[in-house]
Amino acid sequence: MTAPALPACLTEKRPAWRQTAWRQTAWRLLILLLRITVLVVLTITGVLLLFQHRVIYHPQPYPPGVPLRAGIERVEFTTAEGRQVCWWVPGRANDVVWLCFASEHRQGRDAMKVLVTGAAGNAGQARMWHDFLPDPEQGLLLIEFPGYGDSAGNASPASIMAASDGAVAVLRQRLGSLPPLAVLGHSLGAAAALQFAAAQTRAGTPVSRIILIAPFTRLVDMARLVVGWPLCHLLRHRYDNQLCLREIIAGPQPLPRIDIFHGLNDTLIPPAMSRTLAGESPTIKRHEIAGADHNDVLIEIIPALQVLIR
Repeated sequence: MTAPALPACLTEKRPAWRQTAWRQTAWRLLILLLRITVLVVLTITGVLLLFQHRVIYHPQPYPPGVPLRAGIERVEFTTAEGRQVCWWVPGRANDVVWLCFASEHRQGRDAMKVLVTGAAGNAGQARMWHDFLPDPEQGLLLIEFPGYGDSAGNASPASIMAASDGAVAVLRQRLGSLPPLAVLGHSLGAAAALQFAAAQTRAGTPVSRIILIAPFTRLVDMARLVVGWPLCHLLRHRYDNQLCLREIIAGPQPLPRIDIFHGLNDTLIPPAMSRTLAGESPTIKRHEIAGADHNDVLIEIIPALQVLIR
């Protein structure tokens, strides 16, 4: 039995000009799609590179006319960023000098706004520590980030490190000699504190105490949470708290006492990051504060800080 013939429309070959036109149209669409993709990627990359500084840092000047509280002294020096201004609060004993690095997150509850001197809720200024610790047993050297408060320039890991070294050098000249140093920092300030402590370990003069409040593991880990992979690797400000902790732990004995505080309701920096950092050594003491968020934790641990900073 002979099979029925197929319709001519199904058996006839398309003219060569039709095949060529279809292929040309497909290539044009593919090239257009590739161009749009490249343009979108370049735009996102450019935005991340140009504006990441504004995302990480939020410098605020001190309002004019706000008087300096009694017991706090101005410390001025110059770095590559220009004139820097930090603050010295002499303690009753001064057996240890605590370098205190301000937090970065600026929005807090009303209690924070009341506590921060002249900052209208801005916890990103170093003088906040004098509000939390108004009558310290030990001296407090309050480190201002470049561009913050009365300091000139722009903040970065290198410029903050230079400001830390400059403030310590000026204080050494003022006092004649320095007692052992210790560091305290909240949020991004914890990263600044750790990079200073790691540098001191490399220099053979390790700090005696470290207090970290709401620290992250690495800033690139925070960027991964916000923009995902692989865009997180466009980050230029590579704070690495894990690496700094490992350097400190691998340093000379005895190791400094390290305390980490983190609010369990922190939605900005996950508490799991503090647990990861604490896992670097069994000697690290971790304190989880129930009900506290990223800013509230500062309020909740004031009694503990007043005991530890002695």
